[in-house]
Amino acid sequence: MLNGTSKRFLLGFLGIIVVGLLVWVGVAYLNPEGRQERAAIEYFENLEKEYENDTFGGATPEETLALFIEALEAEDVELASKYFLPDDREEMKSDLEKAKQEQQLSQVIERIKNFELDKKTDKEAFFSIVAAPEAPLVSVTAPLAEPSVGEVFGGDVDVVAPEVVVVPVGESPLAEIPVESEEVATDVDDLLTDIDGDDLLESEPYQPQPYQPGFGGGSGGGGTAPEAPQDDAEESESAEEEEEEEAEEEEESAAVVISAPIIISPADDVFDTATTSLTFSGTASSTLVISNNFNNATTTADENESWTLVLSNFPEGETAIQIIAANSEGMTATSSAKTISVDTIAPVFGSFSVLQCEYSLSSETCLSGGMTLNLSWSSSSTDIAYYALVRDGVLTATTTDASGTITVSADGSYNLQAAVYDAVGNGATTTAQSVEVVTRPLVINEIAWGGTDASSADEWVELFSPSNHDITLANVSLVAEDGAPDISLGDGAATATSSGFYLIERTDGNTTSVVEDLVVAFSGSGGSSDLGNGGEVLSLVQYLGGFATTTLDETPALSDCGGGWCGGSAGSDYLSMERVSFGVDGALATNWKSNNTFTVNGTDADGGALNGTPRAQNSVSLLAIGYFCPSETSSFSEGGYYIPESGSCKYVYSGISGTVYGDLYRGVVASSTIVNGHSLGTSPSSQQNDDILNPIQGERLFAAIYKVRNSFSYNDVADFRAFFKTGAGAPPHLDYGVLNWRYGVGP
Repeated sequence: MLNGTSKRFLLGFLGIIVVGLLVWVGVAYLNPEGRQERAAIEYFENLEKEYENDTFGGATPEETLALFIEALEAEDVELASKYFLPDDREEMKSDLEKAKQEQQLSQVIERIKNFELDKKTDKEAFFSIVAAPEAPLVSVTAPLAEPSVGEVFGGDVDVVAPEVVVVPVGESPLAEIPVESEEVATDVDDLLTDIDGDDLLESEPYQPQPYQPGFGGGSGGGGTAPEAPQDDAEESESAEEEEEEEAEEEEESAAVVISAPIIISPADDVFDTATTSLTFSGTASSTLVISNNFNNATTTADENESWTLVLSNFPEGETAIQIIAANSEGMTATSSAKTISVDTIAPVFGSFSVLQCEYSLSSETCLSGGMTLNLSWSSSSTDIAYYALVRDGVLTATTTDASGTITVSADGSYNLQAAVYDAVGNGATTTAQSVEVVTRPLVINEIAWGGTDASSADEWVELFSPSNHDITLANVSLVAEDGAPDISLGDGAATATSSGFYLIERTDGNTTSVVEDLVVAFSGSGGSSDLGNGGEVLSLVQYLGGFATTTLDETPALSDCGGGWCGGSAGSDYLSMERVSFGVDGALATNWKSNNTFTVNGTDADGGALNGTPRAQNSVSLLAIGYFCPSETSSFSEGGYYIPESGSCKYVYSGISGTVYGDLYRGVVASSTIVNGHSLGTSPSSQQNDDILNPIQGERLFAAIYKVRNSFSYNDVADFRAFFKTGAGAPPHLDYGVLNWRYGVGP
């Protein structure tokens, strides 16, 4: 048993030991080197746990890179960020999110796909990166001369050449942490260690420093402790330096970043055009060089941040065009693509025709008797947008049909065409078809609807052709409104001669003494077979195939003429109804009158004089002339009775130019003998000697004045005299007049 002194000694000794231990512990814990050592141990213990729990990565570097690309293609930024070192994940996640929002992930993928494995050992893996699509593979063990991917993260990115991509293989930051793959390999955490907002795929190999703990700050086992976290003051200073460095890097990055150029024209994403040259324009930062992916044409954005670029020689079909902006450091940005669709091939015509030309009134030219012209065409092209109708080079209408009409307002010659266009304006035009339009090229000129004194059934109709062309009658009919008669003129002679008459006689050729052109029954779809004495509306109709027709001429409505014919008579004198002027619409009642009974032509079946002028100038439309002999001092009246005191008679006329002849005849037109004939020269009044031998009371005579054309092609004097004497042929022209009178004393 210890006595008191021993106990006190022992307690004191133990107290010294306890105090020493406390001092030792305090020194160990309060000593700065001791704190640093403990912090280092705690740091690496936490780091070991992070890597032990990290299961992301592939069995090989290539597989890990493929997994990373696959996540980016799926736009799974959360997954893609897990292939980075744990310390970098949040930052890279933020950068990738930004790239995704700015729709630049595709550019990131494009550049990363250019990584290729150069060499791999049991410790390191070496990759190469393609600087640009047209450049060869360049080993990243040396800096790249032509940076190409610095812009992929958008706004605040430094443009720097990727440096050596060297990553540890088979090691984690602590050698004792097991790798995650079956092979000794690295995951993307190692492969892409330093992808951040500043440097793409730029990393430095990690060199682990084995650590063995010591005591009192010593280095046990010769190992060197990694630098432990610093105290608050040092950490603050270090953080400020890092912030300053980051700020400087951001400023540098912001100084060189460029935005993709904007294409303003053409505005459409797919632009259809018929030309192989196109002007592009848009905006980009000033001084940027603007180029394109089609050819070597370049320009520079001006001070207003505008640019214009002309691209030529586009091929047929579609071409995708992108505009590229580049700065002086070689940094580029590319616009979205515009598709230029070039179509320079025009549609084609298969056929083109004008209906009035297919059924022309003349065999010499395309002659139409109406103002409305019918065009039709065909085309085998499938890209037709519309057709156009063209008259004399001027577009008159458009249509999507394969036919159309053009209406003219006056007689004349017109060139007609059709044009076809596709959606981009390629066009083709047919060969021009010339059409001559003549209103009333054939007219109804005289109608003996009451017959003749020989027979009321001896009806006749006279047509006249005032045009300069012989008229083809094959598709022309004379049609009554009630259906009878309905006479196809093609059943007889095929033409009516230019400036000539065409005589149609009912039933037989003995109706008149004048030679007829057509003998035909006056029947039709109605029950009658004649011209009704109560009145008819007659029309000359041209048939154009199918249901198309053109009315060439027509007589007045019955209501315009008091409910019947506008002239002529049946019984007693049997007057014909004569047209006053062929240049005036035949539907006007005022353009028709009865024969004047003095100007007549031919005889009936019994030899009696006709009160009409078949195949001759109508009595109501002859030129007005004058004729008188002493003792009269002014012109005889039509049909008046006169006894000349001498043969010194005077011919008076107006409206006739050139050489004029005047003759005196005994009888009537087409049945007469000549008393005397004279050349009247060009004077409107000429006195001649017209002595009448042995005149008879009541004897018929007539004076005729006519123009004589001075050309070897005409024989007007002989032709007129033959017509006046016998009615043989038609007058050679219509510039003539006749004045009928009788010798003796009137009743």
